[in-house]
Amino acid sequence: MKMSDEIIELATALAKAQGMIENARADRENTFYKSKFADLASIREAIREPLAVNDLSLIQFPRTRDNGVEVETMILHKSGQFMSETTFWPANKQDVHGLAGALTFGRRQGAMAILNLAPDDDDGNSAVERAPLIRNGDPIPVPGKPLAANSDLFKQADIAANLGSEALRVFWTELSAKDRQMFPSNHLKVLKSTAATADAAKGA
Repeated sequence: MKMSDEIIELATALAKAQGMIENARADRENTFYKSKFADLASIREAIREPLAVNDLSLIQFPRTRDNGVEVETMILHKSGQFMSETTFWPANKQDVHGLAGALTFGRRQGAMAILNLAPDDDDGNSAVERAPLIRNGDPIPVPGKPLAANSDLFKQADIAANLGSEALRVFWTELSAKDRQMFPSNHLKVLKSTAATADAAKGA
């Protein structure tokens, strides 16, 4: 994390803003988990006024790097005091849609993390039965499909699941209908359980 030499005014204003911020509305459908989640617009709506009345602004700087996107999220006070953190988010696909998905996900997670914001949802992901994390590079065979044909896709799913439920949701929504059919139901259960375990580890 980077920050200015002094953060007293920033910390005071941020404490007041956090006291005003309500959880973002979970008003978008998650077809993978059959639940709802808070999109970027809902998060912005939740934080816009509390930040503004306390002379704070949130700025995000995206940069492409390696096979994904870096997002630097900064909280800036009118005094010039600031704090920022940069996170990296791998793209599930190396095209404009994959990078855009990683960017949107990174912006959402960065904003929620730096403001200690949680989506107001009841998706029940924490109730999913826990399973051991699957290792990167251990794809599950699909009946009737050559393992080599599915290996890269399974690795991407594994990486997404180990990043948590939200990353897995983004990965799933970007898949074509044909790609989704490659995943048997037992594999989906493992992925969801892996994501739930990763979520629990983050909250520990």
